Amino acid sequence: MKRSLVTVIIIVFTCALLIPIISTAHPLVRAQDRIVINEDIVVSGDDYKVISDSLIELRGNIIVKDQATLKIINTDIFIKQDSGYQFYVYVLDSATLIIEENSRVWSGQDFAIVVCNYGRLLVKNSTISKYIISLNDGNVTLIEGRVSGIDFRDETIAEIERSSIFEAYIKNLSIVTMEKSIVEYLSCKQSVEVHIYDSTISSIDLTYLSGTLELRGCQVDGIKVKNAEKLTIIDSNITSNIIAQNTPVTIINSTVVSMSLSGYYSSSSITLSDISSLSLSDEVVLSVSSSTIGSITVTGRSMLTIVHSNVKVLYASATTSAVVEDSLVDSLILKGRCSISIRFSTINSLTCENYKGTMDFINATVKVSASFVNSNFSITGDLYAPLNISVTFSSSMVFRSFKVVALDENGNPIPNLKLKIYGENGELLCTKTSDQNGEIIVQLTFDDDNRFYRFKIAQLDLNVSCMVPTIMKLYGLDTTPPKVEIISPNKLYEFLFPLHFGKTELKFRIVDASPIANVSVYIDGMPLGTWENVDVVTLVIDSTEFSDGEHEIMVEVYDLAGNVERYKFVITFANSPAYFVAKALTTPLIALVIMIAIVAVIVKALKTRASRRASEYEAWR
Repeated sequence: MKRSLVTVIIIVFTCALLIPIISTAHPLVRAQDRIVINEDIVVSGDDYKVISDSLIELRGNIIVKDQATLKIINTDIFIKQDSGYQFYVYVLDSATLIIEENSRVWSGQDFAIVVCNYGRLLVKNSTISKYIISLNDGNVTLIEGRVSGIDFRDETIAEIERSSIFEAYIKNLSIVTMEKSIVEYLSCKQSVEVHIYDSTISSIDLTYLSGTLELRGCQVDGIKVKNAEKLTIIDSNITSNIIAQNTPVTIINSTVVSMSLSGYYSSSSITLSDISSLSLSDEVVLSVSSSTIGSITVTGRSMLTIVHSNVKVLYASATTSAVVEDSLVDSLILKGRCSISIRFSTINSLTCENYKGTMDFINATVKVSASFVNSNFSITGDLYAPLNISVTFSSSMVFRSFKVVALDENGNPIPNLKLKIYGENGELLCTKTSDQNGEIIVQLTFDDDNRFYRFKIAQLDLNVSCMVPTIMKLYGLDTTPPKVEIISPNKLYEFLFPLHFGKTELKFRIVDASPIANVSVYIDGMPLGTWENVDVVTLVIDSTEFSDGEHEIMVEVYDLAGNVERYKFVITFANSPAYFVAKALTTPLIALVIMIAIVAVIVKALKTRASRRASEYEAWR
């Protein structure tokens, strides 16, 4: 009897170990030793199963289908592959697989978790040693997951947060959002939408991407993109190269070590960023604003626009075109037949070598040196240079064209008027006849011997002449300080009612013979701002930030000849009602209103008196 009882106890205990570890509610197995399962684990229908706190060696597939749910908690599942058959984890047909709480699904050989047909996978604080493959509208969520690789395609929707992924492939209409994650390699193809925030990525490869990729707050070693619809980089640090072909790239407030743009019909922009090295080729269009660039190389038929930026070296060649506005370029090197327009900018060093293009200048300055070697090109506009500038001509000719209009004393054009063009030393250069509009076009040539000629235009047989621009307008002899003209506040307003409240606009015009270096505006000695290479300054002051009463405004202007003007005037703020009323009563406008009111009262009294006397006179008669 005792032996039978012992036998029963042993059998019961053995059966307990072999009870299936899948339950409908709470886990029934909490094994310490690895359990071997030699068949598929299948969860289907409306089942909700849980595997918890287990060590499992599985020689089969895990299949979750038909809207069923399988939850794996704190469990290690080793999928042992058969030499003749490959085992996988399948999440199919709107089913759900949840792997969480430090679980691990792994294999010594290749395997994958396959999510498809609206299947849903959630991996939280767990490890997947191989790939997660999602297709046909799969849905994947990774939170603090560790995955060897992901392959999302066919309209997959995925959210990844605080996870580590070795390889990531995204394609075919998938939508992926990633945050605070680490990815070794990311590849995006075809029409996808990918947004990555605050993540670290070693390498990104985008090929034939008809969708978009956005990086925000990311650290990326290198990016290679070809034929993509759009690449956006915001608040990020790119520590190596960006190589973009046939792709519009937008970079905002980021740092990039090296960037190469090539291809056709792509328009890119860089704003508030720091780029060490930048190159453009083929027919790229790029705009740079409020940025710092180490070097820019522009070739092919590319188009470059630089605004409010600092550039160390700008090299342009071939048939490119460039516009530099309100910027500083340390070294400008021109070759080939490129065209360049410099507006309100400063170039420290200008070098033209084998250059046959065109230059257009609007209030531009070359400060240190200019070198022309084996070059023949034309120049328009005003290019300024200091007297001590170093200029080198070697086998070069510069052509400068300008228009002269002949007018009579009433301002009407004079057609068929013969004009003579003389050099500075009185030599006759050419004779021109005005057209029906009274215009003539004159082209002057500067070469190795004639660099800074000023030319005189004289009407034939009449002693009248005018001076025309040279290749460079030399400054330095100007000893007259700049003149500051106040546009706003209006002088008449200031005289009648010199009180300001709320937002107050200040606007000044600077007039000077030399280019303006910078303009600074102060209130009571406190700086309000500094502007470079401008002749009109506009700013708005919030008077509520200052006390009521008079405040001194100073406009400090430096020109490139070294002259300075410090123009001061007083402005009165009146924001509190009591102060406003008290001061308003003393203004000429209120005094004028009171005077007009007094005169009106006197006139009315006189009219009343005259009317009464007239009535008395009629009654007397």
